[in-house]
Amino acid sequence: MNKKLLTIFLITILVLSVIISGCTQNEQAPEPEQAPEPEQALEPSDEPTASGNGDAKEFPFDKLTVVIPYGAGGTNDRQARALAPYIEKTLGVRVEIENRSGGGTTVGYHSHKDSDPADGSYIMFGHHTSFCKQVVAGEYEYEEFDSLGSMSTGHPVIMVNPKHNDIKDFKEFLELVEANPNEYSQPVGAGWSAVFDIILNENDLTTRAVPVDGGSDDRVMFMAGDVDYYVSDYESNVAILDPSDYRVLAVLSEVSPYSDQFTIANDVMNELGYSTFPNMATARYFQVKSEFKDEYPLRFEYLSEKLMEAGKDPNFQQLMEEAGYVFDPKSPEEVEDVLYEYYESILEYKDAF
Repeated sequence: MNKKLLTIFLITILVLSVIISGCTQNEQAPEPEQAPEPEQALEPSDEPTASGNGDAKEFPFDKLTVVIPYGAGGTNDRQARALAPYIEKTLGVRVEIENRSGGGTTVGYHSHKDSDPADGSYIMFGHHTSFCKQVVAGEYEYEEFDSLGSMSTGHPVIMVNPKHNDIKDFKEFLELVEANPNEYSQPVGAGWSAVFDIILNENDLTTRAVPVDGGSDDRVMFMAGDVDYYVSDYESNVAILDPSDYRVLAVLSEVSPYSDQFTIANDVMNELGYSTFPNMATARYFQVKSEFKDEYPLRFEYLSEKLMEAGKDPNFQQLMEEAGYVFDPKSPEEVEDVLYEYYESILEYKDAF
């Protein structure tokens, strides 16, 4: 190849290279696929979460601890342990009972208030009268704890031992007391029995009060025939005593479920022109420190619903009926005013407690 042809060939190659290079530079390389954003870690829900079917809810813990501010074997302890399997069924988690006795229930309440988490994993099963007694004593404020709903209610009644069957009914009892001052005796400890004695004295009806320290001394004294009459929760006595061993003269509460079974004491008091009794009733109920309701209102509502559902289980209801207890579970909304009314009565007669 001559020099002229070689030069033309090289120039052609150079031109073609420049053209190809320009085209390549003008083409935009395909952008790489954008990496997916890393998934955000899910924060624990502040409220019960929806499960697979979209309508059921779940409790966010694998265990619920129920604190009993009494020792093992008492009424609250027995009721809570009997109820625990039914709560497990409705709530879907294990239920553990923890006794924290001492200080007239203050150990349990203070430990719950000061140490237990405010997330619903720990709740109390308390006795309303005992709780109010400690509020009156200044241990804590009524508003520092919220009710999750009441379970069983105790209704004090006035009873006479069959040895004293000369007393026909409550009206005749009052007439006999009026006619025979200081003759009829009753065991009087702190609580509704002392309030009963105060009301009688306000009406110039004088009985003989035999002081007792509490526990079962009053019941033993009554059953031995050492006193003429006795004021105590009907439910507690039915669960322990043979009903044929005593006779109920009247129930000391106008909100009693026994209105068709026993005389309402205030009906007779009104008939005879005496001042009446406050509504003498108390409740065993679930409580929790108020921070839980404030911080987790939906979880509070959900837990309350499940506790009520457990208490209404037909098998549990039958179990309690056989034991002599009246279980009538009510939501916080249903019992809030009633419980506060009992508290105001205790506050009015605080010296009796």
